[in-house]
Amino acid sequence: MLLCFAGVALGIQAILPRITFRYGRFISNLAGIHSFELPKQASIAIRPLTIAILILFAAFSAGSVPARAKLVGRALLIYLPLMVLLDILLARLARYGGPGPFSTRGNILDGVMGIIAVGLAVFSDVVLPPKAIVQAVLKRPRYYAVVFLACIAAAVVTIWALFHYESHSLHALSHIPLLGGLLSVVVLFFALFPAYLCLCGYVIERSRRHNLEELETAPGPAGIPMTPLTFGFMVPAHNEEGRIGHCVRAIDAAAGEWPGGATIYVVENGSTDNTYIEARAALDACRHARGVLLTSASESKMHAKAHALNTALFAATEDIVVRVDADTFVSRSILPLMAPYFEDPRVGGVGSVPLPHKLTIWIERMRAIEVYYGSAFKRTAQGAVDAIPVLPGATVAYRREVVCALGGIAEGMLGEDADITMRVGRLGYQIISDPAIKVYSEQPQNFRELREQRMRWSFGLFHSISRNRDAIFGLDGLRGIWTMPWACFVMFRKLILIPFAVAVVGLILLDGSFFPLHEIAAAGAIALGAQLLVMAVVISILGGPARVVSLPSYIVFRLIVTYFALETLLTVPVKEPHWWTALRAAEHRRLAMAGPNPPPPPTQSSGPPEPR
Repeated sequence: MLLCFAGVALGIQAILPRITFRYGRFISNLAGIHSFELPKQASIAIRPLTIAILILFAAFSAGSVPARAKLVGRALLIYLPLMVLLDILLARLARYGGPGPFSTRGNILDGVMGIIAVGLAVFSDVVLPPKAIVQAVLKRPRYYAVVFLACIAAAVVTIWALFHYESHSLHALSHIPLLGGLLSVVVLFFALFPAYLCLCGYVIERSRRHNLEELETAPGPAGIPMTPLTFGFMVPAHNEEGRIGHCVRAIDAAAGEWPGGATIYVVENGSTDNTYIEARAALDACRHARGVLLTSASESKMHAKAHALNTALFAATEDIVVRVDADTFVSRSILPLMAPYFEDPRVGGVGSVPLPHKLTIWIERMRAIEVYYGSAFKRTAQGAVDAIPVLPGATVAYRREVVCALGGIAEGMLGEDADITMRVGRLGYQIISDPAIKVYSEQPQNFRELREQRMRWSFGLFHSISRNRDAIFGLDGLRGIWTMPWACFVMFRKLILIPFAVAVVGLILLDGSFFPLHEIAAAGAIALGAQLLVMAVVISILGGPARVVSLPSYIVFRLIVTYFALETLLTVPVKEPHWWTALRAAEHRRLAMAGPNPPPPPTQSSGPPEPR
């Protein structure tokens, strides 16, 4: 697909001046203005390239020819009207000093329309799990909206102050490689806004923890001490020989730091190695926690882990259930750190930061950067306004009664950790991610394992968004208004960047005049510079300054995992058109009737026909 797109881009480049002139006249006629009134037509290349990528996405998708034709038809029906209407609007605004339709900003807006078209077409026409019906039981506090708007205002005021008082410094910094984007208001906003949210989230969680710890140590009614919460650890295990014993021993050590009692539910799930024997020995040796070994079997690999988790969930009797992956080792302080949050009855789930347990290979070092920025920084920012879309399943705690009321963990899908996070949040319970709660997990050791992990995660994002799409359509809190739609947009933006990057490289090699090198560098600075600057600060604070030197290679890592996500998109099955499904069903019935042993013709009989 990438090679085809590069070839199409080369063909478009050859005829670009001609179609630019003709499309410019077309838009000026529709807008009711003379073509000379439009600003200089730099290029309309983004439009034919977007059309080409929509067609190629459908052509290489997983489905029959009619299904792919339906997908491309829907995508073009969404994109083309949006493209034309946007260009007409910008052409009219250009009369009054606004951005022209073919200016840099106009092309960026058109690219956004293309991303939206891809996303809407994919979610409309691919096979995804049905939506989950969730009715809120708690009302969300209004101060989340206040914090959200306050952070937007703070970012806007900061940008105004920088351009007003530090304009000279910004221009000087913009000449440093990868910092050219600092002169863009949009780039600065998307760097400052999450930083302010993260700061608010950190202050809110520290204040909440302090208040809850005081409540936890205070005596109950009539001077009676409060009863500590009980915890049940759910550990699904499939072929985890050599790891499950270490996982159980780490949980047992953590249980020793908590007076409320804990139970470890290990669910052996159809292993073909010595997982059961190793788990049995480790549970028998527990000194602080009660050990329970369960078995679960599921014929479907997609059902297996969720089925095992539900086996443990409905066997548990504790107040809080903690899901722990068998290749994860919890810290001894995990229960004293998690428990205070659950003293607040409005809290439904508490997550952790799943760091690599060793940093000996390149993938593990890149994963550490990803975790510090994604789990510690971004989720703290999202948590400031109760908008976290997923708590990683490596180690996460929920109120048992809340998860049971939702029917347990969803089976038959990927991304069950994101799905249960969203559903608990949709009930109105608060979802919290505390960067102080650290666990240590094994990471992919080669590109084959990394590919398998990222394709599973990408499928999980599709599945969990589809299951909880009502949160978006119903504007269900800031999770549905902001983080879920933004996650969809960012996902498809990254997927489109890979084909465009390949096309740009091909055109540079064949025709050096297409994109001069300094323009490529400027585009890279706008796309990455401010984000890398924020990442450098975050990683220096959370992981130490020594890890900042790995940031340049992290760009390569992001390209690799985005490539794997693109591969996932092309393997999601496309829905067959209804007429095609009916036609195939009729053909199958005809072949069955004309088979080697066709059924006998119906005969006159007083009784019902003999069943076949």
